[in-house]
Amino acid sequence: MPELQSRRTGKTFGAAALYILSLLPADRASAADVSYEKRISDAIARSVSDGRAVWLNLDQGSFLSIFLEAETRETHGAVLIIPGILEHADSTGLVRGLRSLFPARGWSAMSLQMPGGDPDRDLKRQLSRLSGSGARIRSAVDYLAAEKIKKFVLIGHGLGAWAAVDYLTANPKPGTLALVLVGMPVFPDNPLFGPQIETLKKIDVPVLDIYGSRDLDSVIDGAGLRREWMKKNQDFRQIEIAGANHEFQSETGLVFKRIYSWVKRNLRPIEAEE
Repeated sequence: MPELQSRRTGKTFGAAALYILSLLPADRASAADVSYEKRISDAIARSVSDGRAVWLNLDQGSFLSIFLEAETRETHGAVLIIPGILEHADSTGLVRGLRSLFPARGWSAMSLQMPGGDPDRDLKRQLSRLSGSGARIRSAVDYLAAEKIKKFVLIGHGLGAWAAVDYLTANPKPGTLALVLVGMPVFPDNPLFGPQIETLKKIDVPVLDIYGSRDLDSVIDGAGLRREWMKKNQDFRQIEIAGANHEFQSETGLVFKRIYSWVKRNLRPIEAEE
């Protein structure tokens, strides 16, 4: 089975990526996982300093998101930030950085807490828990609609990028203005990724693919495949950030500038339509 390995550190993040999109019902999560997520989410909600904690509803309980409103008079929509494995709704680096930087440019921002349990457990179980991500993204979209925000950009990091594609597989809603894939790993021989790969080939909204030159092997080695899958999309662009690893800790500001300038350039005609 494929491993997620960093070319910078050689650290193996785990195998069995086939679990990521197995789409198990959210109510199959163990009581221990639910209890762990609640403890972590409660602690995050108490410590949030930029934005407000928002608890979004699911069929089974609720989950944490963090919402920060646009700071400008003219607003363009919202960015939905979907963390990768072992991240949370207020992780330092990309998640918190992107959420805090977009509002000054006229975009509200919301980061989502993805399903997860104790990170000390087997990572195969961590990957399997991401199967509840589609319902969480739908709940966030519904919340934004209630806030009169009907246009949004999906930004997925790592396996969170596949969660965004999985959402688009089942919810091709017109409110999705664009898709940003940051450090997206590729597992072409995994049959469970087949439907999502086919979705990638058919996505007709602008797609930006960003990865680091020192990213995970599965991200760097899959760059060519991602370009091949998106060859019919005339609004696809791929950018390599020199020196960046999978976490982009030192390059968050640069990643924001790349995303923002690309979004501004690509979405202007779409935003003019009402």
